[in-house]
Amino acid sequence: MDSKTTLINEFRYEAFLTPRLLAIVPLGKANWRPHLKSMTVIELARHIARIPGRVTRIITTQDWDGQDERQKWTGQGHEDVEDNAMAQGDYLPDDRKILDVFDIAVLQAMKDIRSADQENTEHNWTKREGEHMLFALPRITAIRFLTQNHMANHKGQLRVYSRLPYMDLPGIYGYSGHSSSSP
Repeated sequence: MDSKTTLINEFRYEAFLTPRLLAIVPLGKANWRPHLKSMTVIELARHIARIPGRVTRIITTQDWDGQDERQKWTGQGHEDVEDNAMAQGDYLPDDRKILDVFDIAVLQAMKDIRSADQENTEHNWTKREGEHMLFALPRITAIRFLTQNHMANHKGQLRVYSRLPYMDLPGIYGYSGHSSSSP
């Protein structure tokens, strides 16, 4: 099985599992955060829903400068991009919209991976912060690193957020000791 097919299969699996977690986002606690420097529940859920959208950027560009992006949003480079997006009306007020954003992002990601030629997926793609290069990886590796691995990290974080108010959590990759039902 080639690397593109493997990655598409991973996205299919995540497309099945991730909505189970996004569907239980405690909207009554949407603005709750465990620490001042943490994202709120809704910001974290929205971030997870949008992560698959990074695939298009990785396949269609040579690099990504996070500093440039923050400056475009804030004009300074110091404010939080997510807070600015929320202030501009990009706030997702309910779980159905979050699930829609996730579904659309995953479908587009799979389409972009399928349409990318194999040679392009093997070329390096670079992540920068201004003049500082953070990494240069083959595109297929960057996709896995900045989408699949990143999403797994934040899904774990959202599970902890949801566990704190003592919610019933579904199993994602198997049985959950915090669920009254099996996966």
